[in-house]
Amino acid sequence: MKKEIAFCITCMNRLSHIQQTLVQNMENNFLPDKVEFILLDYNSSDGLEEWAKTLQNYIDIGILHYYRTNVPAHYHRSHSRNMAFRLSDAEIVCNLDADNFLGKGFSEYILQQFIEAKEKMFMTSNFSSMNIFGRFCACRSDFMHIRGYNELLSGYGTEDSDLFNRLIKIGLRQNVFYNNSFCKAIEHSHKERISQEFYYQSLSALYIYYDMPFRIGFLLLHKDFTFETGYLINHTLCHYNEQKQFASFLEMDFDISSRITVENTIQKGKWSKTDDKIQLMINHNPSIFSLSDVKIQINNCDFYKVSHDEVISIFILHLSNAVNYAEAKNVIDNQLTVNPTGFGQGTVYKNFDYTTPIILY
Repeated sequence: MKKEIAFCITCMNRLSHIQQTLVQNMENNFLPDKVEFILLDYNSSDGLEEWAKTLQNYIDIGILHYYRTNVPAHYHRSHSRNMAFRLSDAEIVCNLDADNFLGKGFSEYILQQFIEAKEKMFMTSNFSSMNIFGRFCACRSDFMHIRGYNELLSGYGTEDSDLFNRLIKIGLRQNVFYNNSFCKAIEHSHKERISQEFYYQSLSALYIYYDMPFRIGFLLLHKDFTFETGYLINHTLCHYNEQKQFASFLEMDFDISSRITVENTIQKGKWSKTDDKIQLMINHNPSIFSLSDVKIQINNCDFYKVSHDEVISIFILHLSNAVNYAEAKNVIDNQLTVNPTGFGQGTVYKNFDYTTPIILY
């Protein structure tokens, strides 16, 4: 039976979060024949599938649908969400992060908002918390019309703002929910936010050069013996004394004055290791140093090795956000088509049945 609203959850190795939220969310939002929960296991290795099997009673009554894909090596926010949204044919689809609590009656509230709406719209939080920024609801037909989340935005950040911006551009109005009981989430570290994503998983070493308060250089050595280097600019500090007025949070979020961005482009190359010595070439200048060195010199600049997990996580979060922002701005400025060859593609299996693959073309 086609449901009225689907809550779409993607999860990769966040078992401890989903164990705390999923059952409570289903119990607090059970509307027979109207609500369903789509849980996409994005190739988790922490026992998510075995735990999901204990929820068979929810599967049997049709409120929960468990899907698993065995392919992804890293968590991809945009792709995973696109898959989950495509796996439901409900009239309204809602992204629900694994660490979010919906609150009692959220589904009924959202359905009523769409019934009473006098114009086409989508729903978001009021962006008061980083933890619920990704919560949004829209008609599935509108989501499909704009071709989902932009899959060029593979890491953390901007994928939500980019999606909301494109919905507004096709004539939808943004409605906001403010009820605090709908805005609760599990507090967690920045490391947990990005630990399953490419930048964190692939990192071998991170070095930072403090150039100015608003400009830092970076060198990332990846485990596959490639490197990335460049500069991040904190425009919030550059424009600290400016008094800009914005019509909405989304307008502010896409304004460069409130952003950390990549300066020019990120330079990429390869590094090698012989015994304890690292060798790489940047701007035709060779650099040789030891992996154990706390301070290294690159083109006459002092780079310091970062070892603290949370500091590494915060840097990666900002870098990923800056890279995604550049991609999103390129699409906007050049009026490019998002996901021109398709989105949410891949193979999944439903409710532990591995004899019948579901192929999303």
